[in-house]
Amino acid sequence: MHRLLLVTRNYTSDMTLQEHKEDILNTLEHDNSFIGEGGLFGDPVCDWFVIGGRWSGRLMGIKEDRDAYRVEGYPDDIQLITKELYDKFLTIHEYKNAEFDEYNKPSFTDLDCEEVGADFINQKVIVAIDYHY
Repeated sequence: MHRLLLVTRNYTSDMTLQEHKEDILNTLEHDNSFIGEGGLFGDPVCDWFVIGGRWSGRLMGIKEDRDAYRVEGYPDDIQLITKELYDKFLTIHEYKNAEFDEYNKPSFTDLDCEEVGADFINQKVIVAIDYHY
């Protein structure tokens, strides 16, 4: 099964959006609780993932066919959070730093463990992750 995971992380102006995307990809690839062998009391969240995937273009409302298996996704699969993106994707997660669906699979996480608030606007990036479990 495939799930959409929205990931946010602090934005720094000394990194490009592509560098932020690579940083997020690297963080998730090396987190054994997300992908890997799991830990003492649990299995990892997924067995593989890509940036964008089935949800590539969703952040910007693009509905064209894309390669769903392109590991690093497309340039628009990461965005600096604007008010419009915040309203569309993050207001439902306000005051939380992570959220899980009815199958106890993550649907949102902030990699800095900060609770969602309007202060995310222009201060964080958002990435769409397609993960398989």
